[in-house]
Amino acid sequence: MSEKFDKRYATEEEASSDYAFQTVTRSGKPKTIGWSLASLLCGIAAFITSVFGWPGIVLGVLAIAFAVVSRIVLGYFDGMLTFGFILGIHGLFIGLASTILVANIGDGEHSNLWDYIRDVLRKINDGPVS
Repeated sequence: MSEKFDKRYATEEEASSDYAFQTVTRSGKPKTIGWSLASLLCGIAAFITSVFGWPGIVLGVLAIAFAVVSRIVLGYFDGMLTFGFILGIHGLFIGLASTILVANIGDGEHSNLWDYIRDVLRKINDGPVS
């Protein structure tokens, strides 16, 4: 017996199989967290760029897709996957909202964002136009 493993184990195979959260695919290769890392990085980038519209939307969709793939590959939820998924959703919706706002402000009626918001609130308070 080799002295390089802990004395608690009877064999080297038992010692090498006791790593926390070690998961192995059918081919015997360990699963990696690459998809989770990709989801986290895309989610952070989506959240940061969401005020610019399209970059937030694209990166948000990628973050959500990478999170779903990571969940399928790993078989469990890890922190990076969850955080990337949440940031991707926020980036997607903030990007959509900013794109819609910018598209509606440029219609010539409104000179800035506050005029547009005031007009929308006035329409909400007045009720449906008949």
